[in-house]
Amino acid sequence: CAFTTISNDNGGHHELQAGEELFVSYGEQWFKSRSQFNHTISRSEHYQEANAVLQSLWRVGHSWNELLTLASNVLADRPLTRQVLPKTPEEWEQIMKKKKKNDNDNDENNLAQIEPRSLEWLEEHGQCMDHIYMNVSTIRQAGQGAFSRRNLTKGTTIISSPMIHVWDRSTMEQDELNSTDVTEGLTVNPTMQMLNYQFSHAQSSLYLLPINQMAAINHAGSATNAKLQWATWDKKSSYYLQRPMEDLKKEPYSTMVMDVIATRDITEDEEIFIDYGKEWETAWQRHVQNWKSPCTTTKETKRRRTSYEIYQMNHDKFNTTYHKWSDDHFTTCSRTNVTADDYQIVYILENEGVSQQQQPKGDSSSRTHATNYQGITIHDEGFRYSQQKFDRQVPCKILSSSSALFEVALFFDKSKAIEVYPAMTASQVKFLPKPYRSDMHHPQAFRHEISIPTEIFPKQWMDLK
Repeated sequence: CAFTTISNDNGGHHELQAGEELFVSYGEQWFKSRSQFNHTISRSEHYQEANAVLQSLWRVGHSWNELLTLASNVLADRPLTRQVLPKTPEEWEQIMKKKKKNDNDNDENNLAQIEPRSLEWLEEHGQCMDHIYMNVSTIRQAGQGAFSRRNLTKGTTIISSPMIHVWDRSTMEQDELNSTDVTEGLTVNPTMQMLNYQFSHAQSSLYLLPINQMAAINHAGSATNAKLQWATWDKKSSYYLQRPMEDLKKEPYSTMVMDVIATRDITEDEEIFIDYGKEWETAWQRHVQNWKSPCTTTKETKRRRTSYEIYQMNHDKFNTTYHKWSDDHFTTCSRTNVTADDYQIVYILENEGVSQQQQPKGDSSSRTHATNYQGITIHDEGFRYSQQKFDRQVPCKILSSSSALFEVALFFDKSKAIEVYPAMTASQVKFLPKPYRSDMHHPQAFRHEISIPTEIFPKQWMDLK
């Protein structure tokens, strides 16, 4: 559960009170696709039904006890609706106040009001989750790091994270067959980058992945200011620490919780560091010693564009030397806030006998067929790339540019069509590393899990010798 310690009237469905539990919608489909919840979790329809019953009875005029008794009787064969009814007169009073404020009889949140917890209760039973924030690490080229939002005293729990358990170390190895189409036979790192965020022990097949900002905490060897510790306050964690690993495997969801504890006083805005372990340190030193720059070239190899170089290209988008796709980068375009009048559809055909029949670009019904549209054919790699998702972006090629606008063609593999936009803005165009060609997929990219100290790792979980 998550609670807020401050009042806030921005961004929510209603004004939040300090100590109020936070809820978001998982969507009805989330529950419907999980049969184990069908008879235990109330959904929107149940809240709406309870609202309707209570409102109809309230209008007739009943005391609290009469109202609850009548509502329970009416919903006797509807347990999922009955369980969302308010339990006390005070809770009912809060709901009615909220209803009057919202003036919305159909607001399903009317009956979901939970009595706010006091700050004293939160301090006793809760764990603060906003002690850290993410920013660029003070370690060169380490990416993001975790920083203290306030002064923290020694022994403070900096952050707690549920850990997703992953079984079998081979899980982190990629199936190279899945990447053949986009890599065109290029060598990629066979180990997933996700391994760098897994916590484990050298003698165990168990991986544990944190699900919050704990994953941003970097390594500093002897200069650490924090350490790992099992969350013994969590009953499930305490239980499974005493159980064999086979019992933990039966749990379908994240079960273990790990704490990060301050080992000394930490000042506001200071970066948080833990020790990743001797195995990690040794692997890193070996990696540094054996590193060969991908920027060097030989007669057999061309210089590879780094991810940073491609990122910098986005600050100089009208440089025409970047517009043609290379071995390392390609272009994507955003279709946000566009209408049918903004583009022309061109169906790319394979038959050489089909001629292009150009129609006015301003015509929203404009359709044309071509075997070759400004160099784009049925075999263009853009169609292959369009089979993947790129964060709401669509693979595209720049056909021409002016001082402020681009003419681009967006690829759609399913229909073998392109959408031609004569006036796309720079903000809608982005240069990205090609799949499996970014720095993180380089064959030499570092891969190693973070070590959980032997002194806290359960011996019965050490199944590898």
